[in-house]
Amino acid sequence: MGEIKAVSHAIIHHGRPVYNSATSFLEPTTSRESFKSSNFLELALEFATTDSNRVSSKRLNRIRHESKGISPTTYRNLIEREGESIQKQIDHKCDEELSANDFVYNGEVYENENFTKSGPPH
Repeated sequence: MGEIKAVSHAIIHHGRPVYNSATSFLEPTTSRESFKSSNFLELALEFATTDSNRVSSKRLNRIRHESKGISPTTYRNLIEREGESIQKQIDHKCDEELSANDFVYNGEVYENENFTKSGPPH
């Protein structure tokens, strides 16, 4: 449980990045923040449901035996980013399900030639 430190690589063509492993392979982080393992994120999200940012960051640092460790501000940013990521995945899954069942974005049924209405309601 902890952090992953890795060297990122980029392919640059005519001065423009074509591929960058730091943004394409791993989720983006701030300049001073390292990528966190899934176990760390699981604990961080669990603690966020019951404790304040300050208490949660102290608790994580105590579990990981780190005196400096993660600050409450960094912890808050981490939780907010994970929440946004989870919400994006939920939205994406909802959009997939709606389009797979012939609904358009605004929730109305998409009328196509294969659609047949059922009989009268009971």
